[in-house]
Amino acid sequence: MQTTAEMLQASPPALSGTSYAAGAPIPLPAPAGTTRCQFVVDDIQYQVTVTPEGKDACFRIGAELGYLPYTAQCPDRRRDIMTILRATQDLSLASFRVDDSQKIVVAGESRMAPPFDLDGILYEVVRFQQEIRPYLRLLGEYL
Repeated sequence: MQTTAEMLQASPPALSGTSYAAGAPIPLPAPAGTTRCQFVVDDIQYQVTVTPEGKDACFRIGAELGYLPYTAQCPDRRRDIMTILRATQDLSLASFRVDDSQKIVVAGESRMAPPFDLDGILYEVVRFQQEIRPYLRLLGEYL
């Protein structure tokens, strides 16, 4: 099975297989020269890596959103969440997935042009947040 770190290296991101303790950071790959950071927005902890690759860099971001309820517990809630997740399939920067432990995870990857400074990282974070924000608001009603 593919770990969260491996899926964040894949293009496009494909989440599956591994779950982590609540509140524990998602382990992201960290080759030499990689910048790593964590931040919290609306009670969601995000993990970011920026890895230089030639003249540009690979920007990766990921977060765990919560668990998908079991059908026996809340069939309507599960159906609504799955409907929201299906609506995210055409996003260009982000990918929402449900792993084997029924955890909902969002991740993204993009190329980052120099300079590889805080402004550049924040620019990529904002692009990612702008794309996922409407779906997070909808999911927030169910999680």
